[in-house]
Amino acid sequence: MNSADITTSSGSHDIDNRLELLGLDHAARQVLKEQADTVLAGLPGALDRLYELISATPEMARHFRDAGHMEQAKSAQVNHWSAILEADFDGEYVQRVKRIGSVHARIGLEPRWYIAGYACLTERIVETLLDVHVAKPGFLKKGKPAAVIANAINSTMKAIFLDMELSLSVYFEEAEKNRVAMEEAARRERELVTNAFADVMNAIAEKDLTKRLGNELPEDYADLVVHFNRALDELAGTIRNVEVAAESIKSGSIEIRTAADDLSSRAEQQAAAVEQTAAAFEQVTNAVESSRINAVEIGGVVNKAHDSAERSATMVATTIAAMERIARSSEDVARIISVIDEIAFQTNLLALNAGVEAARAGDAGRGFAVVAQEVRELAQRSATAANEIKELISVSRGEVRNGVEKVNSNGEALQEIKLLVEDVSARMKTMVSSSEEQATTLREIGTAIGSIDRTTQRNAALAEEFTAGTHALDREVVSIGEALAQFNCDTAQASHGDAGMSDPHHETYLKKSA
Repeated sequence: MNSADITTSSGSHDIDNRLELLGLDHAARQVLKEQADTVLAGLPGALDRLYELISATPEMARHFRDAGHMEQAKSAQVNHWSAILEADFDGEYVQRVKRIGSVHARIGLEPRWYIAGYACLTERIVETLLDVHVAKPGFLKKGKPAAVIANAINSTMKAIFLDMELSLSVYFEEAEKNRVAMEEAARRERELVTNAFADVMNAIAEKDLTKRLGNELPEDYADLVVHFNRALDELAGTIRNVEVAAESIKSGSIEIRTAADDLSSRAEQQAAAVEQTAAAFEQVTNAVESSRINAVEIGGVVNKAHDSAERSATMVATTIAAMERIARSSEDVARIISVIDEIAFQTNLLALNAGVEAARAGDAGRGFAVVAQEVRELAQRSATAANEIKELISVSRGEVRNGVEKVNSNGEALQEIKLLVEDVSARMKTMVSSSEEQATTLREIGTAIGSIDRTTQRNAALAEEFTAGTHALDREVVSIGEALAQFNCDTAQASHGDAGMSDPHHETYLKKSA
């Protein structure tokens, strides 16, 4: 028996090794040949069942164009099984199996479907063998060895497993070859893409933005090439725009620097002016505070004068009341004196009448006449004294009235003084309150001016920092301009709409991608 080598992922094994491992020795192959007619007789039914399963399974049915294609496959399988049942596992058989496995690998028939097909056929073949052997005459007779049917089934199963193992080995071998080939293709493609991008990226690193990707890359990269080249065009255009903007910024930074210098100078002048204003305002605040203190002291003096005026008014009122009482007492004394004068007048008349009567009486009334004369003299002296007292009282009443008038006048004057003192006191209170409010307001203004002074000082410092920043900005803009000038963008398109239009590689990829 000839043998042929078949290579798998695990190494190189010949057919004899496989036959030995499966136990398909000469005796087993002989049993297999003896079952050929039986198996071939049941094979059509088994294939019908298999292709019914295939037709009902979309994943398997997609490998066949139509029913005619399935019939061709059935015929090929009948021929293949005829070769298996001949039990000549030679080089021709191995090549046939290899072709079958290669086809399965090429069309992508997964091992699970292949094994499922073998399971379906095996099931029917075993049923056929059992039907045939069990139906033979004498099968159930005493002494009939059960090993006969076992050998038949075992030999058939070993042949099936051999065929399946060889097909799967080829499938895996082809799959491994495809994997290696795909990895190699991917490596070459990766190397090609890497080198192409490396060339462009190196040019970019050298600040050369004129280099572009060509059409040496696979078609799968067409969109990437177009987009990458367009991005470079955009980058070059952006850099050129940035160069223009940098020049504009440079001009603007010079103006800003000049304005910042002027701002710094003005801020220093303003800070000095605010500082002087703060000092002057502090003097004004101190003066107002001193005025407030003086106003408070004057207010105290006025309050004392007001209190004195109050006391004086009270004393004058008391004096007026006393003078009025004196006047009333004088009036009472005058009335009493009038009564005394009237009594003296009556007494004088009585004494005169008594003297007349005594004269009429003669010597008998001489003593009475003396008494009457004495009484008359007393009445005259009483009248004289009463008149003198009356005159004195009249003078006293006049003096009292004059005193009362003067006291009243003094009272009115004191009342006016009191009112004036009260008005002055109220005005002084208002002045003191206003002075305090002014002092408070001036203190607040002084605090605000102090805050303005500090803010102005900070603004002056910030203006100096801003000036320093503008000078630094000017230097940075110059540095940016020098850095941008190192880029080579002469042949790059600045606008996105024209990006890549002049490059034949772009046109080629655009046509391919279309």
